[in-house]
Amino acid sequence: MATRTGMAAILSCILLFIIYKQPCFAENLDSANDAKAELSCEELGFTGLGLRRFCDTFAEYVKDAELEADCRRCSIPDDGDDGSKVVYASATLEVCNRKVRYYSAVSTFLEKHMKDHPKLTLKHRSGSAPKLVMKDEDGEVQETIRIDKWKTEHINEFLKQKLQSPDSNRPV
Repeated sequence: MATRTGMAAILSCILLFIIYKQPCFAENLDSANDAKAELSCEELGFTGLGLRRFCDTFAEYVKDAELEADCRRCSIPDDGDDGSKVVYASATLEVCNRKVRYYSAVSTFLEKHMKDHPKLTLKHRSGSAPKLVMKDEDGEVQETIRIDKWKTEHINEFLKQKLQSPDSNRPV
């Protein structure tokens, strides 16, 4: 039976092969690491939907510092993180008109709660998964967050916490 260290090495080799289509040889590790540094979160296999606290559980099972770092870089800050203090001037909800019916939570949010967020605009983008594009006072994009797996109440609560109220510079 393989040891945990041996299993971790095997898992790492399998992940290298799956992600980078490269066999696990020592001479290929440096080029694989260089290629990995240039990959986006989605290319690394992270959707951007996970909360940062889930990276702790992920780290317990994977035991790979680099993957844990990628998880944390590609996750949404928890309420206790420093990111919870960030407030945005406006936001845009991007969604595909044809696909929105497959996302019941997003559809419900649009019908029942969109009107509660005057600084939120709706943009129809063909083929796009539902996402929130958070912007600063100048209209510059600061953060893009996929919400296709979120519940209606999570979308609503997130926007209440992260969007400035229409008449002040603080959250609603």
